Amino acid sequence: MRVIFAFLLASFSVFADHHCWVEKTRLIWDSENRQMIVEQAKTKAFPVIKEEHQDEFSLKLLKEDGSTWGKVEVSTATHIVGDDETFLCQASISGEDSKLQAYITLMAGIDSNFAKSSTIMNVDGFPPSLSIICKRNNL
Repeated sequence: MRVIFAFLLASFSVFADHHCWVEKTRLIWDSENRQMIVEQAKTKAFPVIKEEHQDEFSLKLLKEDGSTWGKVEVSTATHIVGDDETFLCQASISGEDSKLQAYITLMAGIDSNFAKSSTIMNVDGFPPSLSIICKRNNL
């Protein structure tokens, strides 16, 4: 099933107007060195295909060293209302206990070059943020 999904994602990428990804960022205070450390992970880019809907699919959040920092569930859609075309991306992340930590929605015009939406996650301590970022393919 994953192989089929990966193939379809790659095939549809050619027709996509935008590519999006999800990022999780956390700030950590290093009191010993008196500096703020930014810890970040992001998913692989996924296409938003004009006039198509993609049901919820799961993507791993990968750190720069290749380790995973959880998974996010993502879905996309495009809508046409009169002359206006918009695309919608939704992402959610849950903890190991399946408790929802963040839910985020991004809606932008199909001719937007760049779009970003962020939210703070519902966790204790220094809460991380979750973002959806989309770029137009012709950039």
